[in-house]
Amino acid sequence: MCFADVGASKLQFNVVASNPHWATLVISNTAVPVASVEVQMDGAWQAVPRSFNNQWAVHGAWEKALPLPIRVTSLTGEVVEDKVTGAVTKGTVQFTQEGDVKTGAGAPVPGWGKAPEGRSFSA
Repeated sequence: MCFADVGASKLQFNVVASNPHWATLVISNTAVPVASVEVQMDGAWQAVPRSFNNQWAVHGAWEKALPLPIRVTSLTGEVVEDKVTGAVTKGTVQFTQEGDVKTGAGAPVPGWGKAPEGRSFSA
């Protein structure tokens, strides 16, 4: 099941706020939702936390790491790698649109997670 009809286009990475010690990224044009992001700095992969506004906060001297290797995992568990080269980067990869984003089938554990107390998820 495809989340968005992106055709043959690729992911896009936008740096929306930054200073020499951190940056926030928006990852757009995704065929399925993004579950997690990692970047490689100083030779090591580090998890990038998602903020409340769906931006990914990169901590560290990110500009010195350009082109910044990035690893993006979809909700269905597919992992792709690319590089962020500047403020706006047209990527070179796209998810293959496998798995079912409506049910979460194929998603990494814990999948969709638990509904908040007193609420339920519905199809």
